Amino acid sequence: MTRSKTTLHRCHRTILSVADESTKVAMLKTGELDVAPVAPDSISGLKLAGVKVQSYDADNQMYGIILFDIDNPQSYDLGNVKVRQALHWSINRKEMIDKLLGGLGGTFPLVAASSSANFFDANVKPDPYDPEGAKKLLAEGGYPKGFNTRIWVHGGFQSTISTALSGYWQKIGVNAELVPIELAALYTLYMPKHKPEVWNSVRISTLTSGSDFAYFAPWYTSTGAHKNTKNARIDELAVKIPQVASADERLRLTKEFTSLAYSEHTILRVVSFHTNVGLGSKVGQMTPKLAPVILGPQLETLTHAK
Repeated sequence: MTRSKTTLHRCHRTILSVADESTKVAMLKTGELDVAPVAPDSISGLKLAGVKVQSYDADNQMYGIILFDIDNPQSYDLGNVKVRQALHWSINRKEMIDKLLGGLGGTFPLVAASSSANFFDANVKPDPYDPEGAKKLLAEGGYPKGFNTRIWVHGGFQSTISTALSGYWQKIGVNAELVPIELAALYTLYMPKHKPEVWNSVRISTLTSGSDFAYFAPWYTSTGAHKNTKNARIDELAVKIPQVASADERLRLTKEFTSLAYSEHTILRVVSFHTNVGLGSKVGQMTPKLAPVILGPQLETLTHAK
């Protein structure tokens, strides 16, 4: 009897931290990188260079934290709910998706909640694009001539999004200054407590949404990490809902929570976007998993080109 011998080849991974998008794109083109997440505006250039790009919906959301002093909300322009609603209504999300995301994106009604969440109120819809309505809201809020604010910019594709938002807001009379800042420095200004330097400003960021109420709720409470909403009923429901035994009653209260969270407009709902991954010539294919732009879950599915 002849015994066959099987040789197992161990796969060695080298993970590099490449913060600069243009450097990352160049390394994919030269074959120095085998796989890397890329920004939407890099896709066309990569494809022209023969680099494969896989795009898939991973429930990513680009959002903005609207920062103001929740203890004195009416002392600041952004403390006015009509002003915050006006900022939402002024954004042309379809244009952003088509021109900045290459059509690979969508809209969403609630930050930190995925489309699979069972607690949506039927009346909670993505924000309309209504610049004239936004101007009326500003006037109703006491700002017929607009006001000045700031958008904190800390690099990457978020800079492109921030520039677009500034342009939309300018059209309704809101002058949004783009302020470059390192992310670590920005964290020290608004966590765990908002410091005066960030009052009346906006910070753009991204996250992967979820369908768990325990993940969703803290984003909208006055005791959560962002502390940008002061609504006693929201705080009350966030504590009460996990303790309710009846599934029907829990769902009813959760839908009330979502309606209140939406009506506060304290978290800017920008656009949802696909995860885009550039694949070098050594890579055959990748099977996307529902995950953010973290490569770990994706690396397990890679196949060799041969």
